[in-house]
Amino acid sequence: MTMKYARLIPIIFLWLLLIAGCANPPAAPTPSPMPTATPAPTVPIVPTSTPNSQVPPTMKGVFAVGLLTADGVPLKGDYYRPLAKDAPGVALIHGRGRTRSDWQLLGWQLMDQGFATLAIDLRGTGESGGQADAGDRQQDVAAAVAFLQAQAEVNPQQLLLIGENDGSWWVLDYAAHHADIQAVALITPGIRADKTLLQKVMGAYGDRPIFIAVSDNPAMGDENAVQAARLLDELAIGPHELVVLNDNAWGVGLLMQENGLAARLLGWMKQLSSP
Repeated sequence: MTMKYARLIPIIFLWLLLIAGCANPPAAPTPSPMPTATPAPTVPIVPTSTPNSQVPPTMKGVFAVGLLTADGVPLKGDYYRPLAKDAPGVALIHGRGRTRSDWQLLGWQLMDQGFATLAIDLRGTGESGGQADAGDRQQDVAAAVAFLQAQAEVNPQQLLLIGENDGSWWVLDYAAHHADIQAVALITPGIRADKTLLQKVMGAYGDRPIFIAVSDNPAMGDENAVQAARLLDELAIGPHELVVLNDNAWGVGLLMQENGLAARLLGWMKQLSSP
């Protein structure tokens, strides 16, 4: 072989390697797996729009709602809407120093048990308008009841009112004058322990069921509430249940303790709503 052809051998060899590489391109890299989807939340979806009162719910959730009283005062509320038909309606009425947000835990529990529940800010408190004039708060309770009656999923024959502290008075006095209220529950009743007054209101309330809870813990310093609770239980004509606890808490705060009160109240309400 001449020197001329010997010099061509490396060039021909490189050329063959290039042809082989083009015929067998490197394998494409394996794609990375797609990230796993975030698990769906286990809590109900919280809608931001006002519920349609004429359409049964397709999902449960909490709605911020606005109400207007008969005397033109705008109220704010939270509506805990269950996924249910013919649901019992419940209005939660707070007392002095509290707002509708204090009912959140009970509101969620009631919604999960199939109760259509509305918690409102009374006039002059929280996000509601008007002045904190106690003489007008019956109209606030009336607006809450009217809202529940207008909801497609609510059974108007099963309306319950729950009040705490002095909200207990607005609940009891309203129910005493409105026969469409099935029952009331009073938590630390902030009602004057006057037997004459209570005889009158309980006589008007009649034989409907009533649930009463109070703490007699001396640290609470609320002997009036204890006396009022015992008097109300004594004067009850129909089914009545009195729960006396020893917790250092009052009103809706009693329902947040590990004392079984919330479960007992829920059991009482479910018994009322059962066929």
